[in-house]
Amino acid sequence: MGRKLYLKEAAEESGLKLYTLRRMSKEGKIPYITSGNRAIYDMELLDIALKELARENIKPAQEQNLYGVLRKINA
Repeated sequence: MGRKLYLKEAAEESGLKLYTLRRMSKEGKIPYITSGNRAIYDMELLDIALKELARENIKPAQEQNLYGVLRKINA
């Protein structure tokens, strides 16, 4: 297990904004534990989670074949 940091220190260490780190935590994208009302982050797990999110973002998008599909055209 890596170093344990509170929200502000973890945001500075990872290069994320406080709001972004807090939002990603609430959405369940980043692991954290709570102590009272404070969030504590393990930096090793945070780095792993951020790398996995980066890999998901670079997956190639599947092209859709729209031939024969009815679609609305705004005129």
